[in-house]
Amino acid sequence: TNETMKVGYLVRSQNSEATIRTLNQAEIEAAHRGWELITIVYEEDTNFRDSFQNVVNQGVNAIILGSGSSQEAQIDLYVAARNAGIGVYCNDNQVVDGIISNCTMPNGIAGMQLLYKIGEDHNWDLNVCVIEGRNQQLMIERCDPVIALLESGAYPNMKLLAVQDWTASG
Repeated sequence: TNETMKVGYLVRSQNSEATIRTLNQAEIEAAHRGWELITIVYEEDTNFRDSFQNVVNQGVNAIILGSGSSQEAQIDLYVAARNAGIGVYCNDNQVVDGIISNCTMPNGIAGMQLLYKIGEDHNWDLNVCVIEGRNQQLMIERCDPVIALLESGAYPNMKLLAVQDWTASG
C-alpha cells in the first residue's frame, strides 16, 4: 500500500545534548523518507507505559525508544507491540524480549576512553567519583570497567573516592 509510515519516538527528556541530537536526526530522516514522526517526551518513568500505549494507539508501524531505563519491566509492552506487527527499536538502550535491535556505542570502551583521557590530562593524579545508573545496562557497561580499574590500584595517585547510583532510592 501507499500508506505513510508512522514512527513513534519515545524519550524521557530533552535535557541532554545527545537526546536533542538524536531527535533532530530522527526528524531529518522522517522528513527525507516521507514518514510521519510522533515524538513523545514522557518526563518520568511512571509515564512510560501510558506514552508507549499512546503511540501504539496512534497506529504506528515502528517505535524507537531513546535512552530508557528499566527495560525488563516493560517487556510485556514490547512483546504485545511485536505481536501486533509493530517494530520496536532502541537508541542507546538495551535489547530485551520484543526489541528488534539497539543502536549504541561500545559502552565499556567509551567509559575507558573517557577515563584514559581524564587520567592523561591530569597526569594520573586526581580524585574521582563515579555516578552510575544501575537500572540501565549501558550505564553498567560504561561504569563497571572504570570502577574496576580504579579499585585495582593500577594508578596509585588516582583515587576512587565514591560511587553513587543516581537511580537508588533514599
